[in-house]
Amino acid sequence: MKIKLVIILLIVLQSVCKSQEPDSVLVKNYKIDFAVPEQPAFNILGTNPSDILRPSDVKSLSVILPQFYNGSDIIIPQAISMEVAPFLLIKNNTIKLNEFDKKPWLYNFRISIGTSKEDINEVKYSKIALGGRITLINEGDLKSDKKYRKELQKLMQLEVKTENDYKVEFLKSKGITMTDFISNEEYKNEFENYLIKKQSESTIKNISRRDTLNKIKENYKKENWNKRKLDIAYAYLGVSPDSIIKNIKSKKHSTWLTFGYPLTKKGQHLIGLNYTYVYADSLNKMTDQIDRFKYSTLSLGTRFYYGSNDFKGFIEGQYKFSGLNDSHNWLLNTGTEINIKEGIWLVFNIGYYVNDINKNNSKKSFYSGFSLRFS
Repeated sequence: MKIKLVIILLIVLQSVCKSQEPDSVLVKNYKIDFAVPEQPAFNILGTNPSDILRPSDVKSLSVILPQFYNGSDIIIPQAISMEVAPFLLIKNNTIKLNEFDKKPWLYNFRISIGTSKEDINEVKYSKIALGGRITLINEGDLKSDKKYRKELQKLMQLEVKTENDYKVEFLKSKGITMTDFISNEEYKNEFENYLIKKQSESTIKNISRRDTLNKIKENYKKENWNKRKLDIAYAYLGVSPDSIIKNIKSKKHSTWLTFGYPLTKKGQHLIGLNYTYVYADSLNKMTDQIDRFKYSTLSLGTRFYYGSNDFKGFIEGQYKFSGLNDSHNWLLNTGTEINIKEGIWLVFNIGYYVNDINKNNSKKSFYSGFSLRFS
């Protein structure tokens, strides 16, 4: 009686493993290596005059290292920023699709932090930036794509079988009981060969599934890197002359709204709006004191990408109004974005910036940027 009960329990456990819900698949299995975009904390540091904050897919963790070279020398970066999706990162190894579906806004929320150094009037100031953003539209998200999810769910529902599972199959195929098996050495030897064969077949199937899974994800990258996306973000910038937190003074508050949509299969167009509230200091010559004043900036930018997920070029134009002297400014920017290895991106750009184009004394300058990005 006890032996029959054990067999029944084994069969039940086996059926439970086979009948797992499709949404029990872990979210981390749906990670796609899309480009690492600009981060709110990175943009507000001012390492690049472009104000567009590119929307992209949600990554649990990403890092940007700009300008890590000086001439022919590799140097410690003067700026660094990092962005995390805290709720996604904390539960990275346990969160399942059905949980993600219930609160996508929670897992889409990202926090960024950045720091850099800047010389102002021969004083080396430390900058600290904090930012946050959330994705409102993301049509290129494999985690939410019902069509591709069904394909992947079929592959990911792997039957994890133990030796006991195979033993139950063997007993059923022979039409014998556990008592028969235990008392017969011939059955035991036959089962050893049966076990080796089945485990070998399982390994081959799993390898085939992984290869198919990787092909599906690669195809998804090619078809969906440029889909519709909409991000909204905010960042704060503080400065300190001595790196002591209590001496940090507010420098900027900035908000972004950026929309991206596809232009043919190989192109994407971004439209970005940025508003920044700036605190500035000036020397009052009459009192010999530092006076603090405030002004705002508003910029509208557009950027076009053309290429593939792994290699693409871009061109960008931007108009910016600054409340400081009511100046009008614009820039042209072009560059490339390369996926050199899974999770590692290289971005290079060069641009031309004109400050206050409506005055004879406008400042014109070329600039360049080079950053390494990880996710």
